[in-house]
Parts: sequence; C-alpha cells; structure tokens
Amino acid sequence: MTRRWLGGVFGNTLGSDTPVPDTTGVFSMEQQYYVMQEGGWEYDPGTPENPAQTASQIADIAGNSSGNYYMQSPSARTGATGTYLNYCLFGDTNKHHGIAWNLAMNIRFDQSNWKTYTGASKGNNTSAYHWTKWTINSPENLSTNQINSVDKFDYDQSCIGYGYFIPFTKIMIMSYSSPTSSFSNPGATAYYSRSSSSGNLRDLLSGTTDNVWSSGGRQGLYQDGNLSGPTWNANRADQAFTGNPWTQSGNTYGAAGGFSHHALDSFDIVFNTGVDNSSYKSNSGTDFSWSRITTTMSSNSLTGNNYQHTMQHGLGLVHSEASYGGSKMYSLGQDSYCDNKDDHTAANDYRFHSGSNAYCGDNTFNSTYHGFSIWVA
Repeated sequence: MTRRWLGGVFGNTLGSDTPVPDTTGVFSMEQQYYVMQEGGWEYDPGTPENPAQTASQIADIAGNSSGNYYMQSPSARTGATGTYLNYCLFGDTNKHHGIAWNLAMNIRFDQSNWKTYTGASKGNNTSAYHWTKWTINSPENLSTNQINSVDKFDYDQSCIGYGYFIPFTKIMIMSYSSPTSSFSNPGATAYYSRSSSSGNLRDLLSGTTDNVWSSGGRQGLYQDGNLSGPTWNANRADQAFTGNPWTQSGNTYGAAGGFSHHALDSFDIVFNTGVDNSSYKSNSGTDFSWSRITTTMSSNSLTGNNYQHTMQHGLGLVHSEASYGGSKMYSLGQDSYCDNKDDHTAANDYRFHSGSNAYCGDNTFNSTYHGFSIWVA
C-alpha cells in the first residue's frame, strides 16, 4: 500500500519511526502494524511508560544527559523489582571513566538522616558495619526526596538507590570534596571490575565473607586535587604504611628504609570482612575488624600490615583490639593508634568508640572529605 498517507497525514511530515509523544493522527490496523515494524510508537527507555533496566540503555540515546530516569529490572533482587526514579551518571570520560553508572548509595556527611547506628560494638545497628540500611530490601530515601510526589534517588538526600539491587560487573566509589555540589564534580572516583556478575550489592555486602570481588586492580582514578591524604603514624611504625586507593595515585607511604611500598592501583575490592578470623583485618592478631567494603590493601599477609591496633581502610567499619574499639562509616587509610593521626577520619563522619578510645590522637579530623557514593554498571 502507498505510504503517502500515514495516520491521515499527507506526505513525509510524519516518520514511521516517530516516538509516541510526537505522534498524531488516526491509524488503520495495517498502518499500526507498519509503524510498529519500523520501530515507531515506542517510548524512550527511562520514561514512566518504558523504564530502563540499566543506565547504559539511556546513555545510548543521543542527546540524553545524566539525571533521574525511571528504572526497572526483572533481574533486580526480590523486593526491588518495582519502578524507581534513580540517578544515572554518564558522559564524562575523565570523572566518570566513560561508563554509564547506576546510583547504588549516596551518603552525605553534612546530613544527619543516615546517622542512626549507636556505637562501636557487635549488635543490631550498634556500629557502622551493623547499620541496618546495609540490609534493606528495596530502595530507600533517608529523608523525603520527591519530584511530582514520586520518590527520586539522587544527590539531594542520602539514600540507598536502585543500583544497590541489580547485577553488575563494575563498581565505582566516589568521594566528595569541598567543591562537590553534585555528582558531576566529585572529589575523586575509583572504579573496579570483573568479567561476569556475581550478584547484587545488597547480597554481596551481607553474604560470603572475605569476598575478593574484582580482578586486575583499580581500573581508573580521577582526582580533583581537593582531598588531603591521611598522614602516616610514625608513632606506631609496625603499621608501616597508609594511603587511600580510592582517592590517591602512586604508592602507599610511610616507613622509609628496608620497606618496598605497594602500588595503590594494584589492590582489588573485598566485600564483607565481617568475621573475627578474617584475612582482611590488617593483622591476624586483631580481635576483630569488620568492614562492608575494603580492598586487598587490608590483607593480613601484606608486607607492612604488622600492627594489631589498626582500623583498616574501607566503608562500614567496626574494630576492637584489647579493649580499644572504634567505628566509622569511611576510613580514609590504614588507621593505626594510639597517638594516631586522626586525619584518617572525616570530620563529619559518624564515629564512636567502645572501651578505650581508638581515636586517641589530637582530634584533628580530616575536613576535606564530605561524603561518598557507590555506583554500579
């Protein structure tokens, strides 16, 4: 049949691949079939009518930019298969490594809505490791954050986003600095990968302990130059190095003479060291040092990790050794004490101690870190 009349419109004023929002006309059954065969009458991925499964589906459409999009995946964890307005980040090959990312978690140190755990011990919600939000079953804003009465998961409020519940092969940890006012201007980003998915972040962070997830070390690093590194504690030289693989380039640093430092990009991501005999608590003799996310820099067998009174770097930590205890959400490096360097802890992090104080330095906490987010792809 002739295509000069389509939907009652003469000539080529209406393309057969026109998306639904731009379509007008009255179409016969034959014309409807023709338009659908040509790829028309479809809403773009990320709309309420056609939620995307991943940020990459949205990034593939010319003209799209980072922002909130409707997401839904049949592969999401049970309980999180609904439709969610989640932030998708893409477009910058430097800051975001040219990858389309799904927001999994946003923690802003200037907000108090996430600061609900109560101490530095083992128990329900009694430490940053035992924070109840690590084990929630669906996306959650920690304060009201909506657009047109629909919950959105983005930078405005600390939250657990859609990305926390979907399979992934890449993970990016973004640290916030003083200039950070959105995801588009991070203080630092570091990303890691593996060849195939092993599940979603929600299950991985509470599942098999000492799970070395990534391979090949850090795959990319961006720095804005506004984050100050932790200072090595020469008073406790048995912990021979420090450093933050998520914000710093080069090698670990600290003890000089007779010690070869480690490349910070050589370490891999480790999920859930929540067991007393963990191989990733920085020293096998430590009573316990649990974290939700760390790296192989915390390995007990790594040369230079020789001191029991060390809180390893990572996210979601609780530590105890010989009555000295501490907990914080983000440890900025290998934090040895007493007489420690408190710049291993962000000033507005939510920290506690139990028994004797593991934060026994000069109380000069790090004012350059303002939070973090976790992204998956």
